[in-house]
Amino acid sequence: DYWNAYQAVIPSEQHRPVGKETGETAHIERWNNTLRQHL
Repeated sequence: DYWNAYQAVIPSEQHRPVGKETGETAHIERWNNTLRQHL
């Protein structure tokens, strides 16, 4: 995603923004949902 918060926290070498339409965020969304279930 292109959130400004990511730019402030994650170094640009480690973060390559992509839009959700690319399908490349699916694994991150899955991970976030897994974490959310355990909280």
